[in-house]
Amino acid sequence: HTLPIEHTNMFPVEVSCNGSHPTYSEVSKIWLAEPLIHALTSDHEEEVNVTVERKKEHDKIIILNCLDSCYGHALDKLFNIQRHLDHHAHLGLVVIIQSSMRNLVPEGVSEIWELDTPFKTFEHRIKGFDQLVKTRVLESKEAYLSRADMNLDYSLLRIPLFVKHNPLRFDKLYEYPARITFILREDRFWLTNKVNHFLYLVARKLGQLSLIKFYFIILQNRNFRKLAKLLVKQYPDLQITAIGIGSPGGMNRYVQDLREPYQEYRMHEDERYRLYSESHLIFGVHGSHMILPSALAGAFISLHQDFKIPHFSEDFIPRHSNPQRQAFLGRFLSDRNSPKAIASHIKNLFGALYSMEKTKF
Repeated sequence: HTLPIEHTNMFPVEVSCNGSHPTYSEVSKIWLAEPLIHALTSDHEEEVNVTVERKKEHDKIIILNCLDSCYGHALDKLFNIQRHLDHHAHLGLVVIIQSSMRNLVPEGVSEIWELDTPFKTFEHRIKGFDQLVKTRVLESKEAYLSRADMNLDYSLLRIPLFVKHNPLRFDKLYEYPARITFILREDRFWLTNKVNHFLYLVARKLGQLSLIKFYFIILQNRNFRKLAKLLVKQYPDLQITAIGIGSPGGMNRYVQDLREPYQEYRMHEDERYRLYSESHLIFGVHGSHMILPSALAGAFISLHQDFKIPHFSEDFIPRHSNPQRQAFLGRFLSDRNSPKAIASHIKNLFGALYSMEKTKF
């Protein structure tokens, strides 16, 4: 029986040791219950290097497990550090993370356990990891396990604590030349055509996406090129940057293309956060690591695919206490929107900022 922590606080799972008699919510079947049961009952174990960094010695600890096969879920778990530093300062905080998130861990934690492996590895058991945790618990005088709450109130989140940069101030949106940052990945695509959408879903379903993704990359790059050309025509001094995991190329002269392969991408995290915090607007497809950029940039436009509608609001962090300002500066649109339609949204956003100046009652 799962402990009341993380997502299993809302969606508990029960199963016999041999995998029989499973009990779980149908809502959590595909993304939580079935993968968990498979990991528990499978003989497969992953070999992963674990690096333990002890910053402070504590005999009373609280363990925060931030491991998850989904980056967004892992990030929410990581944000629990703020609560523990604020309210459990008497305990040593042990944070367990995937290696690419190491730079997000703020000062004040006692230990960092870093696992250098892809996120998808955490769909399986990690060889020897259970014993590592038990050994650390037995070394301590008192040991607690964090609830790792997933339903966080983002309005209380102090983003600079994690990314070391302040979000762009609202009044900076009036300063020109403006900067727009495109966020691209080679496994999330902006496809405006129904036929291409259908082809993408079929390839994804059959596990053949890698064979034809070059075609979708060409289409996506073309859409971003068109958008950049339309925007520069409207704003000649506009600065446009493309950031993401992938190979640079396929853009036009209006775009500074800073895309990188994954290994290089990991090394320049702080520079990306700086660019996001200087961006008037970020633009990308849902699932392209838009969460932290949305908390740093002045505004964002997130494109969602139809099958992502149930999750469209999970890929951002709200910045503004004024609901109208947040709705104006944070837009969720279908990926069927053409470059021309997106350009119209951006023109409206930059041209009607004055309407967001509100007088208090």
